[in-house]
Amino acid sequence: MNYMEIYLNKIFKTSLQYNIDDYKMKLDKKLKSIEDYIAYLNEKRMQLKKLIDSLSLALENKYIDIADLYNIRCAEEVHDNEIASLRNHLNQIEAYCAQIETKISEQAKEKMTIEKECHLIQYMSAVA
Repeated sequence: MNYMEIYLNKIFKTSLQYNIDDYKMKLDKKLKSIEDYIAYLNEKRMQLKKLIDSLSLALENKYIDIADLYNIRCAEEVHDNEIASLRNHLNQIEAYCAQIETKISEQAKEKMTIEKECHLIQYMSAVA
């Protein structure tokens, strides 16, 4: 082997190791960002579930109040603007909560993909 070939091999290995280390750092930052976002979404989901419970209870109490007010003894459809408004608001919150759960699922899949990339990069780093 001549000196030029040894020198080029050394430059190549150094450059490759630098690029691998740089990519590992980027993956670590991305992984941390996803973990933070998942934590944020989980917190938001918990708050929405509390709101859903509260609205469900308010809706149930409103039905009971109307049943008592109009002396309703058997099951029948109740038409009331306030109940309709509460029901619509509850449906919107539940739909938003479902969207958040979908985002959490998507982010969990993304996190798994990035973790696999991290393992691959670790392997490449060990081989290089």
